[in-house]
Amino acid sequence: MVPVCGAGDPEQEEALVSVPIWAVHGTADEVIPVSHSRQMITAINSLGGHPKFTELPGVGQNSWIFAYDESNGIIEWMFSQAQPTFLLPSRHQVE
Repeated sequence: MVPVCGAGDPEQEEALVSVPIWAVHGTADEVIPVSHSRQMITAINSLGGHPKFTELPGVGQNSWIFAYDESNGIIEWMFSQAQPTFLLPSRHQVE
């Protein structure tokens, strides 16, 4: 998973602990503050996850330019990942 300028619910971090994540966010993003990505990364780390996080100083909502530039290795990393095996919290189980 490669969230770019993302935001999430830190209460849901348990479902993401075993998911390969490389988040990218610009510090000058005025639409979705970088603090949202920082919170998710911290929450996932606190449960033993190992997300990667690239914070781009002075970059705004155009962080996707960096994220999808083949020279930085994110695309290669993304396609080298295996699908994780994880269980959703019980409230998400299909009966």
